[in-house]
Amino acid sequence: MFVEGFTDADWDHGLGGLHIIAEDDDGVLLGHSCIVQRHLMVGPHRTPHRVGYIEGVAVDPAARGQGLASSMIADINDIITRSYDFGALCATEQGLPVYRRAGWQVWRGPLWALTPDGIVATDDDRGAVMIYETSSVAVDLDTDLTADWRIGDVW
Repeated sequence: MFVEGFTDADWDHGLGGLHIIAEDDDGVLLGHSCIVQRHLMVGPHRTPHRVGYIEGVAVDPAARGQGLASSMIADINDIITRSYDFGALCATEQGLPVYRRAGWQVWRGPLWALTPDGIVATDDDRGAVMIYETSSVAVDLDTDLTADWRIGDVW
């Protein structure tokens, strides 16, 4: 179901999260998404926030265009609104328009990662990192956003 290049680290990133599954009437898996908790830091003072981070979103190619991804994202948005300061993800080119339609916004400010070697810029991810705002926290999309460290893709 996933594109080539899905790594062991990608697998690890979705473990322990809340999984949303789309099935057909016979119980055949058609889609998957996962929300994991991460701590992202916002602004120059790096204020930490409890974030619902989206991982492992995929829809079977034969089932695309039927609204499965949009349905899963609607469920994700509801969970994030009830449980987290805001939502975040790193979208593929194919996913960007789907998330935009569901109310997600591209992060415009600088991106950083808190690594074992200190805080480093992650400029290659500009334009792909998106957030979903909730009513509990106002987020300035033009300020710094720093990810907590993890093996594999930081975003």
